[in-house]
Amino acid sequence: MKIKTFLLLVALILLSSACKNEKAGEAAYYAALDRLTPEQKMSGRKVRLLYGNVKTVTRSDGHLLEFNEDGNPVRTKADADSDVKEYRYVNPKRYFLKGDPYPYNIIFDGNTRTEEWDNEEKLSTGYVFDEKGRLKEYGIHDYYSASESYHYKDNALLPFKIVCLFGDESGESETTLLYTYTKTDEKGNWLECKIKKTSVNKESGYDEKKGEETTVTTEQPVEYISYSRTIEYFPDDDSENAPNVSSKTEAFKWPPKKYPCNVPFKILKKGGRELPWNIASITCTGQAKDKSGYTFTLKGTGATDTRKYGMGSRTISFVPEEKDSQTIKTDMAAAYIFPEANTGEDFEFEFKGLFPGYYNEDLFVGFLILGN
Repeated sequence: MKIKTFLLLVALILLSSACKNEKAGEAAYYAALDRLTPEQKMSGRKVRLLYGNVKTVTRSDGHLLEFNEDGNPVRTKADADSDVKEYRYVNPKRYFLKGDPYPYNIIFDGNTRTEEWDNEEKLSTGYVFDEKGRLKEYGIHDYYSASESYHYKDNALLPFKIVCLFGDESGESETTLLYTYTKTDEKGNWLECKIKKTSVNKESGYDEKKGEETTVTTEQPVEYISYSRTIEYFPDDDSENAPNVSSKTEAFKWPPKKYPCNVPFKILKKGGRELPWNIASITCTGQAKDKSGYTFTLKGTGATDTRKYGMGSRTISFVPEEKDSQTIKTDMAAAYIFPEANTGEDFEFEFKGLFPGYYNEDLFVGFLILGN
């Protein structure tokens, strides 16, 4: 009896501590909510139900999340048996998934964040937030339908219930997850939780004898799941919940005060022809030793198997763009033969550009890229 009483007291103490941390996290969050930008209110952390300037999350089943300081994911892993997904950002609103030749655009509209595949299919994932800035709905618009709805009590930052719907040509399923948070940190993020999982599957079929469609409904056994996780934060980890937070993206200035320096760029189509490469970033690594221009590193992925195009005759030009200029000064361009890259294959390309006398240093705002 004494042992049971002791264990009950320990459980009550842990629940009390979790409750206090939740309330502290709520207070900090709601105090800063009206001052946050849409990018902060609906960041890559918030769509994963995380608060504060989270850097990494490691869960007991091998689930992994890693973020950059903008709040967007850079590496994710569903569980110990899953492959790692890697994200590479052109800017905070555009990224590539490793192995995918097409980029994704992050679009903010009202209380919605949409991540849209930038190709003809325009497949997308959408996140809808409530008036308190909490994730309310999540949906995938793909070759199948999947959605989740999140349910909260009062001002709680963490949902007590998540309902998951999935459907394809074979049928549909509904899964309900009921959460109990037994340990949270001072940001209001859970460190330990228990979940009660119930599922109902509806399998579609066809009865040839009766000549009609059929549906078989099956209730799955109830599951009880427990997770624990560790969370690491960036220094000054109040940034996402702090008032008067300004964007960390500084205005581009040339010449740079320090290296490496990210350089803006725009892709120009020639005759409507697409480049056979997806360019993710251009970085200036410094001035050439002989002062004859600057050195740059370009990173990207192949959009088409460029070996089909005869790379000996395929070149790419970098035209210095000047502020407020209405003309494209191709006579100042530097042209290079580009490397071969299969579809989805990552590559890096180093080049020298911005030679003295071929551009106006005071007006330079980035490169215009033109395929030849």
